Amino acid sequence: MSILRPLSRDTLTKQAADTLRRFILSEGLRAGDALPSERELSDILSVSRNIVREALTVLVAEGLIIKKPGSGIFVTDFDP
Repeated sequence: MSILRPLSRDTLTKQAADTLRRFILSEGLRAGDALPSERELSDILSVSRNIVREALTVLVAEGLIIKKPGSGIFVTDFDP
């Protein structure tokens, strides 16, 4: 069995989701506050937009944010 195998993107996605979650909680963002765009987050985190999209999908599933096409990404009314 070889130790060389395709790398999982889960690690980057998880790191990005964790970073965004910490940002939302540490900055005290409230329901309705907007996050930077996917492009801006991609630049800030130095990852591809696909990774940012996957991380945002995780946060949507957790109920932390909502994505409104054409409007942006917003914090939901969550219980920290």
